[in-house]
Amino acid sequence: MSTIQKSDCPVFDDGPEAVGDILDWAGAKVEWSSVIVDGATEKRRHDPRAAHWSLCWKPGFIGFMSLRTGCREDQIKAHCASALFIYLWCQGVDVAVAAHCAEAYVAFFDVT
Repeated sequence: MSTIQKSDCPVFDDGPEAVGDILDWAGAKVEWSSVIVDGATEKRRHDPRAAHWSLCWKPGFIGFMSLRTGCREDQIKAHCASALFIYLWCQGVDVAVAAHCAEAYVAFFDVT
């Protein structure tokens, strides 16, 4: 299985213009989906009530459960929060802390 090592992380520019660069470097996809995977059985099913945005990349994925619509505002928040998560991970921030920071970004960022 191919994975990204923190030592491979480049120095990223700061700011909103870096979002695409970070996601591209990581080979990350930010997707809106209603697919649920049962962890015990690995079975997949669709449930529109569980639709949300997720970051999917080589080391794994995180879901932004508070982003439940496919609207443009939620899409922007999901992309920015995903790039923030990867950026913090590359800086050596613990995964749990980086995930909490990304969720906080989602909760408090207003798209203007």
